[in-house]
Amino acid sequence: MFPTSNAVTVFELLVHESSRGTRENPMKQSAKGTTDDLRPEYDLEALLKDGVVGKYAKQYVAGTNLVLIEPKIHSEFKSAKDVNDALRLVIKLRKIGRNRDKL
Repeated sequence: MFPTSNAVTVFELLVHESSRGTRENPMKQSAKGTTDDLRPEYDLEALLKDGVVGKYAKQYVAGTNLVLIEPKIHSEFKSAKDVNDALRLVIKLRKIGRNRDKL
């Protein structure tokens, strides 16, 4: 896997999508069989009144490195480590090219 914990490869995303099944919205549960787990002593409106939508969005995005790789390119690498090694080599070669241009 990639060094950051939030990174996911395209392959993993495709596998996840194909394993969802036929349900339109897998997160939505039907009315029957669902139970309210909130204890009676908690007031949901009071708990949510100070909530802010997107409060931590910037921090999440800053800590996420997700790169979509085309399937043909993905098939050339055995692991995420191989991809990272290849990208490190590209970075080194670009630096060498810049140094030559300065001469």
